[in-house]
Amino acid sequence: MDEKQKEIWNVVLTYTDLIMQGKIDEFLEHFHEDYSGWSNIEPIPADKESIISELHNRSSQKITVQYDLIPIKIKIHDNIAVVHYYLHERKKDKNEIKESQIKHYTDILININNRWFLLADHFGVKIYKYFENSIEG
Repeated sequence: MDEKQKEIWNVVLTYTDLIMQGKIDEFLEHFHEDYSGWSNIEPIPADKESIISELHNRSSQKITVQYDLIPIKIKIHDNIAVVHYYLHERKKDKNEIKESQIKHYTDILININNRWFLLADHFGVKIYKYFENSIEG
């Protein structure tokens, strides 16, 4: 990674860490006002207002116990960056049932006044249930 790619990757690491810590308002500060994002389980893309509502109203029944981000490709075009990466997240619920999610993300960031904002994203999810050292797919 060159220096500009490292700068952008650090932004992705920062906002991911904020949401994993449950710091919703700080996480949302990284969103552009005209944000649009879409997961593979939603029928239509979400805007910033719907993300705010979802994050503030969901009851967290699962706790993230570990996560890893793996950068795949970062492309920069003037003030736009396209970031492809994997997120591997392990969660558990109150009954200690564990779940492992592997998400592939594409984040599109825009630089405004020397600050990178999340303008759009898309992700897909693969969920595995696992018990002790085994994984079921």
